[in-house]
Amino acid sequence: MLTFRHVTYRYDKKAAPAVRDLNFEVADGDCVGLLGRTGSGKTTVLKLACGILSPSDGSIGLNGSACEGKRRAALLRRHVGIVMQYPERQLFAPSVFEEVAFGPRNLGLSEMDVKERVYGALSAVGFACEEIGKRNPLLLSGGEKRRVALASTLALRPKALALDEPFVGLPPRSVQSLIALLQRLRDEGAALIIATHALDEIAPLADRLLIMDEGKAIAEGTPRELFTSDNREALIATGLDVPRITALAWRLREKGLALTETIIDEDELIGELAQELGKRSARKSPQ
Repeated sequence: MLTFRHVTYRYDKKAAPAVRDLNFEVADGDCVGLLGRTGSGKTTVLKLACGILSPSDGSIGLNGSACEGKRRAALLRRHVGIVMQYPERQLFAPSVFEEVAFGPRNLGLSEMDVKERVYGALSAVGFACEEIGKRNPLLLSGGEKRRVALASTLALRPKALALDEPFVGLPPRSVQSLIALLQRLRDEGAALIIATHALDEIAPLADRLLIMDEGKAIAEGTPRELFTSDNREALIATGLDVPRITALAWRLREKGLALTETIIDEDELIGELAQELGKRSARKSPQ
């Protein structure tokens, strides 16, 4: 659905590019994770994806066709919604309903259509509008604010979502709720581009990862391809590591447990441990 071809972006003509010769694509139902240290270019990629910024060089296409100039910006803003880091800090309306309705109203929709979109978006993030619509969004919990901010983007009905550090600052329960929501949106066909440092959260969610350094994608692959023991030193050199569940599985392998080399999901580890311990128990049982 969304393609980057040799995209370069400079904030200042005299400065080094923030993004250099970037190539990747994300289709409906795909999730691409952008990894890298602060300043590696991840947020700039998201702003390019949703039309806030325009490439200095290269092209960004939708549905197989390259678009240029004002048309590109308009198409990207219509089809790619962005949720910036700490979006709850941008809440401003006196009620949750008015907060989520702001975008659809700016599209010139009728009040009936606005209401339909507000109810649908709040339902998508796990809220009932009748219960929360009149509440002041500034008085909600951190996790609830994040969900309202996401609903405000969903009410615009984008085909893709670009999310900047969506898991930062959330308690574990809210993180799990957000992961479940993103997985459901993905299953329903939404494309996701997620810039994050949260390796434990992105590893089981992403189809592909781009590791960025100084604006360049220096590695690309599935989480299982990139989070290997052979790649660990290279990851650490870019300010990353492997997910904690992967490192734990390696330590257990060193203790003699026959586990898969790269495990990226807690449920996967629990399942393999149960199977391995069951085999050991059966071997010890008297015949």
